[in-house]
Formats: sequence, structure tokens, C-alpha cells
Amino acid sequence: MTPRTDTLENVTQHQLRSLAHRDPKPEVELCSCRAGVYLVHLHDEQKSYQLVDNHQQPIHFHAIEEAKDLLRPMGFTHGILTFIDDSDEMIGSEMARVSSEDALKNGTRIGF
Repeated sequence: MTPRTDTLENVTQHQLRSLAHRDPKPEVELCSCRAGVYLVHLHDEQKSYQLVDNHQQPIHFHAIEEAKDLLRPMGFTHGILTFIDDSDEMIGSEMARVSSEDALKNGTRIGF
């Protein structure tokens, strides 16, 4: 697997509305972090983003439906469900992180 080298830039819901009008739209990743907590990441050709609130803190969704309810009205029709990998939580681990490309390729496609 390719090591993950991307860094996530913060994007608010207001900024997300602008991204939603791009052609092509960024790819949506719903990242399952632990039981019942999901983060929204978006990926385009140049950057990767994480959805944050107005205080620049990641928005935690407690169900996939909550994220869908936010994204569907903006024109996003599908996303990829991924799961946090062990190296994301291991301090001092020699394991390389999974790349965004690999995570998205091996995730589960879901419709909104």
C-alpha cells in the first residue's frame, strides 16, 4: 500500500457549498472512526479536506444518515465508507498510514 502523504485542509459547511458546485465534484469519504462516529473527508485532484465547524473542529456525525442529510441537498449522490486504520491511532508505530487512494479504492460505496 502507498503511504498516506496527504494532509487534510479544513472546510466549513459554507465552503463545502462552493466545492459542491465544482465539476467534477470532490469525492466524499465517510470515515468511520469508532462505533457510531463518522467524519467527512473530501478529495479532489489537488487537495483533501475535512469537514469542520465554525471553530475549526471536525464535525462528528453519529450516524451515516446525518452525513447524508447534509450532503444530499448539496448535490452529492454517493460516497465511500472507509474505516480508520490501526496506524492512525498507534503512537510510535512503524506502520505507514494507508494512502487516501488505497482507502477509497478499498472502501464501500454508499448512495445518498
